[in-house]
Amino acid sequence: MGNISLLCAYNNESSFTELNYNDDEPVGMTNPFNGSFSHDWPLEDLISFKMTPKKSTLSISNRSNRSLPVLATFTVGKGESTHRCALDIVCVIDHSDTMKQEKITLVEKTVEHLLEYLNDYDRLSIIIVNNHVSRLTPLLRMNDKNKEKIIASFQDLPESGEVDLARGMNHAFRILKARKSMNSISSILLFSDGSDFGCQEKIRHSLSLIGMETPFSINTFGFGYDHEKDVLTEIAEFKQGKFFFIDKPESIDRCLVECIGDLAIAVAREVNINIIPQSYQ
Repeated sequence: MGNISLLCAYNNESSFTELNYNDDEPVGMTNPFNGSFSHDWPLEDLISFKMTPKKSTLSISNRSNRSLPVLATFTVGKGESTHRCALDIVCVIDHSDTMKQEKITLVEKTVEHLLEYLNDYDRLSIIIVNNHVSRLTPLLRMNDKNKEKIIASFQDLPESGEVDLARGMNHAFRILKARKSMNSISSILLFSDGSDFGCQEKIRHSLSLIGMETPFSINTFGFGYDHEKDVLTEIAEFKQGKFFFIDKPESIDRCLVECIGDLAIAVAREVNINIIPQSYQ
């Protein structure tokens, strides 16, 4: 299978609007966690809700309203469904001069392991950033054929120049915003050594301009013992994500299990709980 053609970005910010990023592959609507649905789960067995008053004795009067402090506990059981929320993931990969061969080899292995965690409902897009920004693939459903395309697209990519992480992240934001359809959970994964000092404010500025209401997270992965943890941690915290350090192949699964596990553990979203008190005499 041949390499996927690179879609090179323009060199000035005003040209971003010319990029056609609404070419995402349609989501798999057979997944019940895309869109509104009803499911015949025994909710009384799957979900428990408990309210415990702070005081053991309460005095209640029907002549006035009172605020009573309580501890609310919401517990979700294991259930029997094997379904989970489908994911939209955009990987931003630093392929600059500082990402020497051992680092980029770890990145490639990380992407290969990532593909093992994704199924046909999930979608993935790959962005390469160095002194250019290149989109290797649009958002594609992760069936076997598209996974092969992802792997093939990594062949013979040269390290090139300095990195501009802010421009790479800006493209990732636009991919998520321009989607014609979307899965339930969205996240950007940044793979880098973080050697782009000052990029944090540029990324923060891009986030403020993009105006995207759909929630998404940013998770960052640091490669190499000389990685800049503070830079990558700050970027992740912009969208309540986490920073992970991958120093050797044995670290890959541990980091991905935690990252993808945090994303994929959701089995429902936008849940409303109505509490109806019993009448009292």
